[in-house]
Amino acid sequence: MPDFANEANWLSIYDQVSVAQGVAGSPLVYVPIAPITLPNSLDYAYLRVAANYQDAKARWRLGAWIEFYVDEPNPAVEVARILAPVNKAAIIPKPVFLTTYKVRAVIPYYFQEISLQIDGYIAN
Repeated sequence: MPDFANEANWLSIYDQVSVAQGVAGSPLVYVPIAPITLPNSLDYAYLRVAANYQDAKARWRLGAWIEFYVDEPNPAVEVARILAPVNKAAIIPKPVFLTTYKVRAVIPYYFQEISLQIDGYIAN
């Protein structure tokens, strides 16, 4: 049985803050945050994803779409897309038919900043 509460069972894969770029001369216009693609192939059975945005409204649910791709360079074949909630950690199992995979996080266009943390479950 997995022990998700034990921090020793998690390895940090990605932990960064991304900020949307403003358009010169207009404080309310900005270029959305580009999708974040993790550069390495992964094989973790579970991912823990925390997509935090301090200015999120209470009614917002979406923090990021976590997309799983077949671990091949070309073409990029998406096999699953899972919602990660905003300002909460979510444990996401990898699709059972994949042994290794690539991950991309797609941030909602209306986020001006996001603190994204992705951890891999390393216990057996």
